[in-house]
Amino acid sequence: MHKPIVELPEVAEENLKSWPFEENPVDKLEYQINRVDKHGKSWKVLYEYSGDTHKYSDPNLGEHGFRYEEFRFIYCVFLEQGMAGQFASFIEAQQRLDGHHIQPKDYTDGPFLREAHWRETWFSEKFSESMYNAPSCCDFAIPIADYGWESHLDKSLPDGFSQYMPQKWFADELKIAMSDHQSNIWLDSEGDITLQASKAFTKNKVVVIDNDAFDSYLSKFEVEPVWLMIAERSHWPNGGNKGFSGRRAEGLLWREADSWKKVDWKKDTNR
Repeated sequence: MHKPIVELPEVAEENLKSWPFEENPVDKLEYQINRVDKHGKSWKVLYEYSGDTHKYSDPNLGEHGFRYEEFRFIYCVFLEQGMAGQFASFIEAQQRLDGHHIQPKDYTDGPFLREAHWRETWFSEKFSESMYNAPSCCDFAIPIADYGWESHLDKSLPDGFSQYMPQKWFADELKIAMSDHQSNIWLDSEGDITLQASKAFTKNKVVVIDNDAFDSYLSKFEVEPVWLMIAERSHWPNGGNKGFSGRRAEGLLWREADSWKKVDWKKDTNR
C-alpha cells in the first residue's frame, strides 16, 4: 500500500547541486493517488507521507550533516459538489500551500482509542475548515484524523501511540467500525475492509480507502475530493545551509465530469 515510496538514488557529490531540479514530483500526482494491492484490488489515497534522507558519514559535518532529501505529502479534502474548481482556482492564485491547514485533524490525549468515536471529547464537524481569505464556498472537510496518546499517560507505552483513522463523521457516513484486532483496519457491516492505514510507529504513512466504496460514498453524499500535494527535493553542501539548493513543488488534482484537472507550481532555490 505504501508503494511507490520515496527512495533516494545514489548521487555523486558533483551532481547533487542539480539533482533537486531533475524532477517535478507533482507530475506524478494522478498516478500516486491510486494504489493496487497484491490481490489486484484498487484503493484511493486519503493521506500520505513518504520521505527519505541521506546524511554525510561524518555526524559533525556542517550545521546538521544532511546531504540530500526528498519527501512528499498527499492530502485529500472534500468539498460540496460543484465547488472543487473554485477551490482549486483560489489556491492556484495564492500559489502557497500551508500543510497545517489541510493535514489530518489532531486528537491527542482525549478519548481512549476504543471509545474515540463516541465519547463526548471527540468533536467532529464536516465542512468546518477554510483557507485564509477564501470565499465560504471553498469551505472543506478533512476526512482523516491523527489520533495520539502520549507516553506520560500510560507507562506501558514508553513511546506513546499514534494512529491515523477516519474522522467520526466520515466513519459514521461510511458505516464502518474499527477492527476488533487491528486499530489501523476499518470494516463495513459485512466485515470487509473499507479503509486501512499504516500501522503505528512506521516511518512512511498512508491511509487508503476501497475504490468502489469511495465512489459510492462520493455519489451518495454529493461531495468532491481534491488531492493536494506538497513535495520537496533538497541538497545541503557539506552538511550546512550555505549553498543550499532545492525545489518545493505544490499542486492540486480533482475530477470534473469524466476528466481529471490539475494545477501545480514550483519554487526553485539556488538553481
